[in-house]
Amino acid sequence: MKSVDELGEETDIERVFVANSGRTDLTGLQVGDYIVDGLLKDGVYSQIFHGLNVLNGESVAIKRPAPQLTLAAQQSYSSLETGVFLTGAFLTGAYAQDFGGLRSVEPCPDSVFLAQLESLSSYSHPNIVQLLDCSRRAGIRWMSMPFLAAPTLRSCLSRRAGFDAKNIACRLATVVSTANRSGWRHHDLKPENIILSADGLVLIDPGHFGPLQLMSGQTVDVAITTPAYNPGIEPNDLMAFGLIFFELVTGVLPTRFASSSHDSDAGKSLLLMIEEAEITGNFNYSGLKCFQRPAKLFSGCSDQLERLMLFLLGLELQDDKIEVRNEPVTWVEAIEMLHQTTFTGLT
Repeated sequence: MKSVDELGEETDIERVFVANSGRTDLTGLQVGDYIVDGLLKDGVYSQIFHGLNVLNGESVAIKRPAPQLTLAAQQSYSSLETGVFLTGAFLTGAYAQDFGGLRSVEPCPDSVFLAQLESLSSYSHPNIVQLLDCSRRAGIRWMSMPFLAAPTLRSCLSRRAGFDAKNIACRLATVVSTANRSGWRHHDLKPENIILSADGLVLIDPGHFGPLQLMSGQTVDVAITTPAYNPGIEPNDLMAFGLIFFELVTGVLPTRFASSSHDSDAGKSLLLMIEEAEITGNFNYSGLKCFQRPAKLFSGCSDQLERLMLFLLGLELQDDKIEVRNEPVTWVEAIEMLHQTTFTGLT
């Protein structure tokens, strides 16, 4: 695989792209070997376009940093937050530690783009979206990837039918654990970032944890992730996998429990962990105050499956209460337990 420095050569056509880089829609322009023929997504930090390779006619997705003209309109996730400290939004957001707490921050789109470009170019795996070509020069920053015309795991979860939960979970665990052992982290693992194709699942849109430049010009350590799936200060792919797995089985995301705390099965150690997080301004664990046992949420949940679901979240059942495990969970244990568990009643 080529390095970032080897990818992308400036062309006369790209200089046309520079002149139009402030446009919110690049449809009709040529970028490298690709004709841009439509806007697919206007995101918080980037825009994604559909393109065609002029050499072979193949479809590609072209991503570039969000232009300044659209930044204000793209900060919709901030309306889901209260005050200075992050309370947790379902959409991807950015936050940093500040005086012992968490605060939402506004990274520079170019900085976010370069971080994701570096992430995708640093590790190659058939189940992680492939970086085809790119330019990281100021003013003409873009990257191209294969266009994946397949549903996301989110769309399958919305239908609650047509997927094999154990098969998806085992494949996802294998891909992410292999990447983690190689030192690569996704940092924003969630159903929206998992494509389910006929050839297998593909992970897209990695997040970030580390230094980034903010719109203010300041450089700080930033987490770009989805707090509902990465509630800790540092994104954790194994924790995110556990939350996705819980949602696969029950249709409920534990960090977003809406039931009354009077029905909660949360034990003393779990409530203490939540309280300690809230003291530092991290309210992303607060939904776990209403944590109910999986067996209450899914009638076909066996004792074995319930143990697995709690185990993947670093929890266990003690005297009918959900408590925090003393030992951290590892991928080796998680995968072994996953394969040994019978998924009765799940398709």
